[in-house]
Amino acid sequence: MLKPRPAIVIALGLFIPAAILSVFFLSKPDGKLSGEITDTGYVKAIGNGTDYNGVELSLLTMELNSDPKIMTVTWHNGSNDSITYGEVYHIYKSEDGEWISCADTKKNENGIAFNDIAYFLAPGTTNVHTYRNDGFDLSRTGTYRIQAVFFLNKDVPVTEEDHLTVWLDFIITEKSPEAAQ
Repeated sequence: MLKPRPAIVIALGLFIPAAILSVFFLSKPDGKLSGEITDTGYVKAIGNGTDYNGVELSLLTMELNSDPKIMTVTWHNGSNDSITYGEVYHIYKSEDGEWISCADTKKNENGIAFNDIAYFLAPGTTNVHTYRNDGFDLSRTGTYRIQAVFFLNKDVPVTEEDHLTVWLDFIITEKSPEAAQ
């Protein structure tokens, strides 16, 4: 009897939740986004959070004047468990106290697609990861949140209920955040 390899089980376990999450994340925003239009705005991280103590994102760089826009973050696993994350993420904009999807449905009429790749992060380690923004509208000033999913490697097989989230809040302004204060 063949015994499945853990890496294959985890990779396959990530595919099903990624497909389900992509359908959830591809919903149209409830309305137009507010804020001044900017092509060369300034970005500043203002906070982060997670569903699992010890896992966090921090912002290294964001290139707003490139196409596609590039966001480079550091994944830090300060927990006692190995985690797996992938390319799937979503960006929201804060509008009247609610997080509204920034999915650009004009640019991506058929939805946003992600490569289904698994990255493993051992306890106490970090990894620099670059997200290409092909599908989210970051053309306006305001407060945004990038949210990504991850899984604990001890949860095999992985199901939709096993995913955890980590997020990073940032602002985009016309003037540098230091000059705006």
